[in-house]
Amino acid sequence: MSVFPYCALNLDIVSETDIPALHSDFGFLYGYGLFETILIQNRRPVFLEEHIERLQKGTIILDFPFPYSIQEIRESINQLIEKNDVESAILNLYLTPGDRQSNLATIRFSGHRLIAVMRPLSRDYYSTPLEIVIREESIQRIKMDSLKTMACMKNMLEKKLSKAYDDVILFDDKKQILETPTANVFFVKGTCLFTPKSPCIVQGVVANFIMKNIESFGVDCLVQEIFLNEVSQFDEVFLTNSIGGVIFVKTVNEFPELASRKVSARIKYIYNEMVKTHTESLC
Repeated sequence: MSVFPYCALNLDIVSETDIPALHSDFGFLYGYGLFETILIQNRRPVFLEEHIERLQKGTIILDFPFPYSIQEIRESINQLIEKNDVESAILNLYLTPGDRQSNLATIRFSGHRLIAVMRPLSRDYYSTPLEIVIREESIQRIKMDSLKTMACMKNMLEKKLSKAYDDVILFDDKKQILETPTANVFFVKGTCLFTPKSPCIVQGVVANFIMKNIESFGVDCLVQEIFLNEVSQFDEVFLTNSIGGVIFVKTVNEFPELASRKVSARIKYIYNEMVKTHTESLC
């Protein structure tokens, strides 16, 4: 049994031992499903609405049911937090179209599974600036990779192939900068942020939050194509994801002058204060 013995299945709170066997589930058989990773902080899910909205958009493309409102999901997650007596944790939501039918000649979805599970939060990984590498992607990205699908083998492989580093910034065969397997990338030049533009990039919740509230950070932000030969012109770099928030970078392999400095530190401070206010407003 895990640290947190209770899960949610289609919004109902159940023991983890009551989750049905998933050997016939479309998501777990084929990766035909979506997931979200959400920070639980002060007994509240951070940016839950934004995560659910991204989940909803994914179901439209994958064409399977999503019968729940944001409020219904919020109430279920709050019950799960109370049941597990959680202050801080990582919440994973997995959404699949249910079990496969016996004949796959014509695929029709009639059911669904929404599973919510919790796991311990360890901030050790992001407690010190990361040492990262920039290299070409091992497996070509496609537009479908902009979805948070359960088919994450590419991302896991990229991390495994860069095990000497904490993370890896990927670029494609045109040498266009993309993202890391688990984070979005921001470069800094003067008082302007630059983040890569590509149809293959996952639109991160934290990255979108920063861009949506850019005036609060006292900087400008441009979303544009960034190429490998342009990286050396930037002053700073930082990463963002839902668990680490704004993540500092210590070194980038071939760019020794590139790291997180004053502007990145200001962005991180303001972001943390805004998230704290956001979380408190939900209490």
